[in-house]
Amino acid sequence: MHLLSSINRAILVSLFIFIFQLSYSQTIEDIISDICSQLSENQDINCDEISNHLYEIYTNKININTATYDELQQLIFLNDKQIENILLFVHQHPLKSLYELKLIHGFMDYELRNLSYFVTIEGEEKQEPIYLREIFHKSNHEIYVRTDTRNLESFQNDPLMFNVRYKFRYLNHLQFGFNIKKQHETNWNQTNHGEYIQLEDIGPLKKLVLGNFQAQFGQGLVMGNTMSLGKNYFLNSIYADKGINKVSSVGDDYNYLHGIAATFKTKYTQLSALYSLRQNQDGWHHVIGTNATFTYKQFKIGFTAIENIFNPDSLQFVGGLNARYNFGKYDLFGEIAIAQNDIWGLAGIIGARFYPINGLDLILLYRDYSSSFSNPFANSFAESSNISNERGFYIGTEIRLIPKWNIKMYVDGFKFPNRRYQTPKPSNGYDLVLDSYFELHQNALMSWKIRAKYIKFMHTYSLRYFYNWQNSNWTLRTRLDGNIVKNIENKYSFGYSITQDIHYSFTNIKIPITLQLRLQGFNAQKWDNRIYMYENDVLYSFSIPAIYGLGGKIYLNSRFKIHDIVSLYLKVCETIYADKWAKQIDKKNTDTDIHISVRISI
Repeated sequence: MHLLSSINRAILVSLFIFIFQLSYSQTIEDIISDICSQLSENQDINCDEISNHLYEIYTNKININTATYDELQQLIFLNDKQIENILLFVHQHPLKSLYELKLIHGFMDYELRNLSYFVTIEGEEKQEPIYLREIFHKSNHEIYVRTDTRNLESFQNDPLMFNVRYKFRYLNHLQFGFNIKKQHETNWNQTNHGEYIQLEDIGPLKKLVLGNFQAQFGQGLVMGNTMSLGKNYFLNSIYADKGINKVSSVGDDYNYLHGIAATFKTKYTQLSALYSLRQNQDGWHHVIGTNATFTYKQFKIGFTAIENIFNPDSLQFVGGLNARYNFGKYDLFGEIAIAQNDIWGLAGIIGARFYPINGLDLILLYRDYSSSFSNPFANSFAESSNISNERGFYIGTEIRLIPKWNIKMYVDGFKFPNRRYQTPKPSNGYDLVLDSYFELHQNALMSWKIRAKYIKFMHTYSLRYFYNWQNSNWTLRTRLDGNIVKNIENKYSFGYSITQDIHYSFTNIKIPITLQLRLQGFNAQKWDNRIYMYENDVLYSFSIPAIYGLGGKIYLNSRFKIHDIVSLYLKVCETIYADKWAKQIDKKNTDTDIHISVRISI
């Protein structure tokens, strides 16, 4: 039996060596782009911040043999069960090679390829003090410059966007950087800027951030001003407790805090405190907050409180209690919060996750957010963008019972007890999704997604089909999108899009070049039929625009590795609208976008 087990292990490892070698033809930019594309169900995600986050992990990989649950949770493409499988496997069999990732249960080939870029198997490093003389010898510097001209025929003023950012990183201990950005159609004196300094893992200090930062505790009812990844992603991770982290993005409307935040950690407790001061249209906004979390074995409980000070006469207190308990195949979690407004408002969320058998994951969730609950930093599971005036029950499942086949399904029923925007009466609805991924072989992935959504007189039915094939140099992606919408007047409208992506990497030349070509035709002449679609762009600039109208789009995205430390990125995009449709809505027939960026990494 031992011999047979060794033979099977050798066969699996040999197979993965072949698959893994294929993946080396992809650059880290390609991998991050693929991950963002998979997460792009929610059009509100910040691909900029996701790409920054993953690039940082890539430059300072996670030691998989010594990783904790919190460290692996940073890899947002992993689900909770996969993290548990990794921790259990390496505890019993520490990895000697990344090829042994194939032996961990619950992964498809493309997921293993993604994972291999962000982990290492180096031996456990001892925490050493920081020596100033070594900082610049063991550090990484990055300078990034970008300029865009967008919709040249549409902009009446300055169409130029300009962005400069600098990042410094010393191992896992020290990061700082700044970001200067001028938006389209703004004057140079209206330039946005942001700075940050972050210290990590220095004695009991888990993290200290000065400048721009985000914070998320518990399920996000009290403090959750981080990116939201949508209902489908909730099947990956039910735990939103990500703590504090620096932010490199800037903009008047970007959701970040500015000030100071720190987290201290002992064996069983974790204490965080933050202070933020930002100016908005109504004046200065002060935020004072704290979180205390106690963890013992499988039990975790935390308390979060913030004070919003909008002006001397406008104060708001928000506080909440969150908890999680794990026993065997079961996870229980929840949070309850109160907010002081004209009257006290209450919000609560409670859920359970369990694994009846290997390869089957079930989630049950109930939320109840009163109409009187109002908190600008609340970001939790919801149908509406506001965590208020909503009740709902969610059932989700992920099935991996068949090799190379992953199925995700959920049903979400919700109700709005009071009137809301454009809905003068209480309303309700449901959201039903079937999402499936199937690996035809190691080079080909196929997926389809079916969705039916009903909200008070509005019925939406949508279908998405996706096929991806790749070898050492080529990647071909075909995507078909279609939807049918029944509006309040009982009239039906249709929308569809056909997209073909062609990627090719010239690797055997002096200056390696990667080309990404997209050809797209679309017909979505009603706004209700718009289609959100992920688009590749220059580095740190991915987008999920709404495809709307009648016409086509073509873009060429290119990357030139001029030197080991210098890369040039260029994107040229042309959107052409049918003349009849353009005249109907008084729109130009063409929109031209040009994006250029340069990255220097030392």
